[in-house]
Amino acid sequence: METTGERIRKLRKLAGITREGLAAILDVTKKSVERYEQDKSIPNSSVIARLASYFDVPSDYILGNCSLEEEEKLKEMWETEAYYRIYLENRNHYTLDDTATYFWIEMLEDTIGGQMEFCGWTDDTRQKEKWKFREVIPDRAIYYCTRVKGKPQVISEARSIIGFLIYGGQALIKKEIFEEYFPALKDGFEIETSDRG
Repeated sequence: METTGERIRKLRKLAGITREGLAAILDVTKKSVERYEQDKSIPNSSVIARLASYFDVPSDYILGNCSLEEEEKLKEMWETEAYYRIYLENRNHYTLDDTATYFWIEMLEDTIGGQMEFCGWTDDTRQKEKWKFREVIPDRAIYYCTRVKGKPQVISEARSIIGFLIYGGQALIKKEIFEEYFPALKDGFEIETSDRG
């Protein structure tokens, strides 16, 4: 069974960051990171929380208290190390384009949803509703998404879409990228009112 230090080292290496980089993220010294990785010191609860948040793993994983099922799920996620790095970049090291339009989207299993707006009815019987994704204010959307659902990915460049497509979850996505990768959703979609009941 891996020690806490071995797990921290594995996560750091998977993310492709140095000990200095991890120290800056955790707001501790490089020496502290070295001591954690060598199991000479155990991180306090706030450091464990920051590690879990940054690497998007349960704190129980870091402490060695995960079930085998949870560990298998994490191992699957890490199989493609380069994609996991992109996913972490999307969550932790993004840059918002102040001139761009963003949408808040969500992917759960094979379903894409997100912040939508009602656009009206598509027929006189009011049996079909028209919906489309609505623009969001990025800073506010990140704040509320983090509070309600967890830290979202931010997709401001095309190469970042792979992290979202593989790992799903919440994301703020630049309009141009959304339209390129989800063209069928660009103009909205219809919902039968009987389907909503």
